[in-house]
Amino acid sequence: MPKPRSGRLRLAASARDAFVFPLSFSLLNLPVELIADCFAFLQPRDVLSCRLTCSTLHRIVRTNARLQLALQLAFHQLVPSHPPSVLPAAILHALVQDRESRWRDLRWRDVQNHPMPNAGAIYEFVGGIYCNARGGQDERRVNGAITFYQLPDSDQPNRTGVRAWTLLVPDLVILDFSVDPAQDLAVFVALSDKQSAGRYQIHFRTLSTNSPHPLARQAVLDCAFQPGQHTLESSTTFRILIHGQILLLLVKDVLHSHVTFLSLTNWHTGPDACYTFPPHTPIEDVVFLSPHEFLVVVPSGAFDVYAFPDPSPTSPPTLLRRFELPRLKSGHRYWYATATANPAPGARVYDASASAPTSYYDNTPASANLTRDPPPTKAGRAPRGVKPPAFASRPDDGLVAVALGTLSPAPENHMSCYVVFVRTSLLLARARSPAAAGVATRGRARESAADGVPAGRRARWREWGPGCARWFRDRLSSDWQHAVHGFRTAERVLPDDPALRPLLRGRPPPPVHPVRHCIRVRDFNPCLLRADSPSSSASSYGMTEDGEWVFADGRAPSRVVRAPSRIRARESETFAEDVVSSLPYREAVSEEALAVSDIMMDDARILCLRRGTEGRLVSFDVLTF
Repeated sequence: MPKPRSGRLRLAASARDAFVFPLSFSLLNLPVELIADCFAFLQPRDVLSCRLTCSTLHRIVRTNARLQLALQLAFHQLVPSHPPSVLPAAILHALVQDRESRWRDLRWRDVQNHPMPNAGAIYEFVGGIYCNARGGQDERRVNGAITFYQLPDSDQPNRTGVRAWTLLVPDLVILDFSVDPAQDLAVFVALSDKQSAGRYQIHFRTLSTNSPHPLARQAVLDCAFQPGQHTLESSTTFRILIHGQILLLLVKDVLHSHVTFLSLTNWHTGPDACYTFPPHTPIEDVVFLSPHEFLVVVPSGAFDVYAFPDPSPTSPPTLLRRFELPRLKSGHRYWYATATANPAPGARVYDASASAPTSYYDNTPASANLTRDPPPTKAGRAPRGVKPPAFASRPDDGLVAVALGTLSPAPENHMSCYVVFVRTSLLLARARSPAAAGVATRGRARESAADGVPAGRRARWREWGPGCARWFRDRLSSDWQHAVHGFRTAERVLPDDPALRPLLRGRPPPPVHPVRHCIRVRDFNPCLLRADSPSSSASSYGMTEDGEWVFADGRAPSRVVRAPSRIRARESETFAEDVVSSLPYREAVSEEALAVSDIMMDDARILCLRRGTEGRLVSFDVLTF
């Protein structure tokens, strides 16, 4: 006989029998708010698919502000900051649409000028904060103060002007530095004290108080760089990259390419969590591609992509793939190369962690536009009111800008300059793909080359470059260090540039001014360039031919380029093979010429730096979108 049910089981059975489930249940039976909440957990592509199923779901997606905001952010390759903004979704949606339309038309909302008396030669631009360091007679050293400028943001219309504060560093002779406002972190590379055996030390301090950072196991680390016999301090350069807990430090002698030092350190853990590349490893530059991958530019004309675990002396990074640049003709060589990507790929936009003091992000009203260099704040503390953006570029995709030069054989030694924009996700997909090894070895010997890189890990330019990159001639209009952000690039161009002659529309070119330049912005956002997209450039302006300039009132002249560009080997003095690149882009050029010597940019603004007659920085203009 079956056992009698307990009281709890009898209650559960009676409740089950009393519940009448509808015979024909549908998702549409749920309340609209609940359907929208369910859709909020889907990927934007899946939301668009659901929208196509019926008119009811189409109406829900079209009228729900939260879903529309998510679709707009995905379309423009943006993500919300952490923590999310407290503004309603409808207001954020309007902010996204307004800001992106201003970028498309190059209609900046406001221009603010700020002087920089006694500006130095060492600078940084991260998270809407421009940093400039000045020292004594030697501009390569910082032995005094670092001034930080919090730039205005269109997401905070109630705050106007440029806020500034100064950190005093009389105890250090700083040679270079970098900052991460999201972690309240400043990293200084300084000359060592007398007790250290090395030449340089790395200091981890807070931006807000200039005190040792609380998350650093050891606030000062020795740098194991070993200078060459003829290495001078004036020829030594530094590259400091911060990615969460990971610090990449490159030190090299620009006059002696074999003198290099590259270390990978977990600065939370300390000196025991550090891997140093073997000395004399040929390295031109380095840049993060993801939280666990980085790219090394090789002087011979290639990119090496490495993956790394948690850094340790016994766990070297793994070479995933070597991507070769186009082959050069006999006697020519790659002379220099620099790489940059902003924001750091894979990094979170903002994280209000416990390491960041709450006073650094409070609601104190901003000060008015400063007209003179501000005095140092009490104890070097940053002024209050620094706010995270409501949204920023997605961290898992974007562009890597590689500026490079080639040199012809002696005695001419003619230099040609180029800039190559590479899409990060496409490069990583090829680096991670096992199938790429088979493609790279087709028709080639499988033995390792003299440099130790197996043929199976090599990819020639024609195998990877045309679909991943776009190649341009460069007139040294930018150092590109901070002129690429997300999928956008910015540079200054002269109004009489031959490439811009169609913009004159029959008018005579304006007189050339040595300082005033137009601004050219290129956008490589693949969603923006999709031909069948309802918000694509072609549908916004009417269907146009590829590469044809479009003119409209209130909008900067623009064009969309999808056709591949080609540098033919038989017509080139430099390349031994055709250089084909086809990454599509949209570009717009301002009709207004501005006084600008250098350009920097991020999601919300363009920073136009001005230099005086002696070549020193004197002021900057902030173009806010």
